[in-house]
Amino acid sequence: MSDQEKVATTVRLEKRYAEAIDQFRREQEDLPTLPQAINRILNDWLIGNGYLPMEEEKDVVEGAE
Repeated sequence: MSDQEKVATTVRLEKRYAEAIDQFRREQEDLPTLPQAINRILNDWLIGNGYLPMEEEKDVVEGAE
């Protein structure tokens, strides 16, 4: 995904969410950056709840920074 297809945003997370995301990151083979991890988590949730089609998954797994 190119930078032109990305939207920069600032999000304030509750401490428990930040800690959970850090745990998720540590469990990944490639240790994604925080933005990559958040994109992966959102992608999985959005696909799982029918907001994105399945084919969107490959873009996020490759890494959205």
